[in-house]
Amino acid sequence: MCVHALEDSPATLEPAHDGREERPGGGPGHPADLPILSVRETPDVADLPEGFDLASHWRRTQADFHARLHPEEALVRLSARGAARLTGAQARALTATGEPDPELPGWTRAVLPIESADHAEAQFLALATEAEVLSPPGLRTRIGATLAAMTARYADGPRVGDTDAGGAPWRTRPRPTARPGPGPRS
Repeated sequence: MCVHALEDSPATLEPAHDGREERPGGGPGHPADLPILSVRETPDVADLPEGFDLASHWRRTQADFHARLHPEEALVRLSARGAARLTGAQARALTATGEPDPELPGWTRAVLPIESADHAEAQFLALATEAEVLSPPGLRTRIGATLAAMTARYADGPRVGDTDAGGAPWRTRPRPTARPGPGPRS
């Protein structure tokens, strides 16, 4: 595989081989999944196809990557605090699709990209009462089932008599001692 360095000197990339048979996303030996051990300059020059526009190619490649990373969407109702906690693609989607919620003043409805139901469930549960998934129905049902299970688990209130592994009541466990650090930073 050849690359051009910034000063137009051709180089060869030598991928590391870690012995894995399959590599996610690209199959065995897919260049994007191989760590690079070294770069060596060679006299070979990579010829680009006529009319090839590298900047356009990278924009398309990046858009395709993000589309595959978040292949699904969820309609979500968010409080201002919940909205402020969004980052990355979800924050951008909130800006692009967010509208005042017609049923809950002060809240926002937005269509947010999600990676998978597993990931989305954990992500939206982390927002606690600051978010509500309105659709897809399967994700909403899944989150509801998780919340019902959590409610049942905590329904009997605090377990004051519980003890830790050493038999000490949870309130009397010693706090971890601070480990000595490298000292003040300058």
